[in-house]
Amino acid sequence: MPDDYEELERQGVSVKGRIVLARYGGGRRGLKPNSPMNTAPLGCLIYSDPRDDGFGAGDAYPVGGYRPRDGVQRGSVQDLVLYPAIP
Repeated sequence: MPDDYEELERQGVSVKGRIVLARYGGGRRGLKPNSPMNTAPLGCLIYSDPRDDGFGAGDAYPVGGYRPRDGVQRGSVQDLVLYPAIP
């Protein structure tokens, strides 16, 4: 999240030109690779922790609604405006 990038910057850790690893959760995935200091990382790997939304949290599909042991999540981090405002 943006606050995490700011904290890394305060500690002297630059993400510019690097690949960062981020846990899914705590905000939409599109915010994960975006550094507020304009020093965006080269790439971002986002993982889902099973204790948060997978088989570690409860019964997995098809018995329950949680992600199975071999399940994955996919999606985009693109900020896409589908319906722009009309002036």
